[in-house]
Amino acid sequence: MFNNKCRPKSEGGSLHPTGGKRPRLSAVALAFATGAGLASIAALPHRIAAQVAQEGVPVIEPHFTRIFGTDSMEIAGATMSPDGRWIVFGAMGKDWSDMNLWILPAAGGEPVRLTQGAHMHDGVVWFPGSDRIAFRCDRSGPWVIMTLDVDRESGRPKGPPRQVTLEGSQAYLDISPDGKWIAYTPTNEREQRVIRIVPSTGGATRTVGEFDTPAPMWAPDGQSLYYVALVARPDDFALVRVSLDGETRDTVFRGQGYPRSSIFRDTIYVARLVEGERGEPTVWDLSTFEGRTLARFSLPEGMFPGDFLKEDLAFLSRRSDEVAPIYILPVDGGPSRALTEGRAVDEPIAWLPDGERLLFRTGLNGAEVLLLAPVDGGPMRQLELPEDAWWVGGSWSRSWMPDFTPVFSADGDHMLYATGDPEGGPSALKVLSLEERRTWELTSAFHRVDVTGSGGTAFRGGEEFIFVEKRDGVYELRASPPEGPSRLLFSFGQDPPGEVGVHGDRIAFVRYDEEQVEMRLYLASAGQREASELIRLDDWFGPPMWSPDGRWIAATHYMGDGNETGVFTSRIMFLEISHSGELVGGPRYVGDPMVSYWNNVWLPDSRGILTTGWESADVWLMPVDPDRSPVALTRDDPGQAWNFVLSPDGSHIAYSSRSVRGSSLWLVDLSEALEREP
Repeated sequence: MFNNKCRPKSEGGSLHPTGGKRPRLSAVALAFATGAGLASIAALPHRIAAQVAQEGVPVIEPHFTRIFGTDSMEIAGATMSPDGRWIVFGAMGKDWSDMNLWILPAAGGEPVRLTQGAHMHDGVVWFPGSDRIAFRCDRSGPWVIMTLDVDRESGRPKGPPRQVTLEGSQAYLDISPDGKWIAYTPTNEREQRVIRIVPSTGGATRTVGEFDTPAPMWAPDGQSLYYVALVARPDDFALVRVSLDGETRDTVFRGQGYPRSSIFRDTIYVARLVEGERGEPTVWDLSTFEGRTLARFSLPEGMFPGDFLKEDLAFLSRRSDEVAPIYILPVDGGPSRALTEGRAVDEPIAWLPDGERLLFRTGLNGAEVLLLAPVDGGPMRQLELPEDAWWVGGSWSRSWMPDFTPVFSADGDHMLYATGDPEGGPSALKVLSLEERRTWELTSAFHRVDVTGSGGTAFRGGEEFIFVEKRDGVYELRASPPEGPSRLLFSFGQDPPGEVGVHGDRIAFVRYDEEQVEMRLYLASAGQREASELIRLDDWFGPPMWSPDGRWIAATHYMGDGNETGVFTSRIMFLEISHSGELVGGPRYVGDPMVSYWNNVWLPDSRGILTTGWESADVWLMPVDPDRSPVALTRDDPGQAWNFVLSPDGSHIAYSSRSVRGSSLWLVDLSEALEREP
């Protein structure tokens, strides 16, 4: 399904949308490094290399130095001290809410732990004197900024961490060139992001202004700040300079891509993503903030540019040796069994309607392939998507891109897929006959929005595919057999819907009210022209999914805490709907509010839903019955269970169990780009 709210986690505090725990608001898809061996620019796909050559853009080959490797921890973001002696990095635990900081000699040696406890510590920034760090921590509840003194000679902490801010901040921070101030971006009482500065020793804060940006960056003169703003979707951005009093703002750079900005020798450089497919290197454009392109370079999948070191045009990045075998597990208890060997990252995509085959994605000979596997064992055969299909979702390193998973017809003989522009342009839906390998177009006006049928089946309701079209400015919900033609279920008019859930003739859909920071759930009937408002809720919630018996709607409700912390929590919400289409009582909430739930799907008997809990890294059964408690189906699995699919009869799940066999820290040198400057 689609997930356009996610963005990858940045390395080392660059200007990139991030958040606390995953997923929240724009919050957070942590980008994990996958794959083996390093690849230089020579490993670029031929079409990308040809494009670069045609544009006349200089190409450089980064120089890679492996600094540290471990098979006992998973390295997250890292940053080097200004004097080049020490590196502080985060190391993840199994639980997403557990990451501590370690310090390592840049010249090599053993790391030493700086922080303790089952809390999140990240977003590290060094002070100019290389004797102190600032970071975010959630040990006192909401994210706060803390500082820690570090001995420059030994790298050991000098005393306990000290809290600097009282309010929470889900975004990153930066320290002024003189080390006296910290800039950060909390949210105010209207849930709007603001840039504030606070003395680095703590004290009264000062608001610079309201700017929708994840992180500020101090200008080299210390008299102003830079921030990145999204100016047009999907990825047009501007680099803006703002004075400390907020009165003067100037746009100094505009571009496309997802920018990572940092300062090297008092000059701002912008690295933005140009291209990169799953299983392939990513291509980055390196420019000055005036917009002058210096060069393009390639990074292995899963590597991202961090902040440039002060004395070298180089940055730290990390790689992880990740595996995720697929297991088959009974929903009502019993032992699991392995379906794949665990030599790569295997992700289940769909359980075919016959219940006998599973479609999953895996790495094979350096490429991503789709395999159809008999769930009871036997030969697995490759499934090739048509050449015009776009399907880039699900990749850890590209998880902010639009996501469309191939959808199978009820008889399993046909597959629905998307073509066209995956980033906002015209798109179409096509159907592939698996037996005949023949394709045809179902619609040329596909509007990308989540649509689920009864039970939560994506883009299918019973025997028909269901989707939203946009023609002549009008949005329509349509249903179609695999062979076509489609029929109109409901017209939304000129106001686009949010997510849509369909059960027979009943249609539930949401609309956003950004000014009121609320979502409204509407109920309509197929063939009718009007919809009735069912409920209004603060903040927002995920796709409304009808239970198979049509009695319940389930969704994930993301809720703010009402304070200026920027902290959002989520719970599973059940709404009971009467036969006449009325709401029975109020919402019923299930689950731990500190766990982010997503990937909901109903059990066929309507007794509850299965969902993924990111912080717990488990697949959960959330019962409708208030007398029954949630159950973590994968609680005995030592790995992280995030991706799962449910068998058609609801008796089993297929899930991938992610584990990291080791990770490494690398220094990536781009100094060759300086030779390209005129």
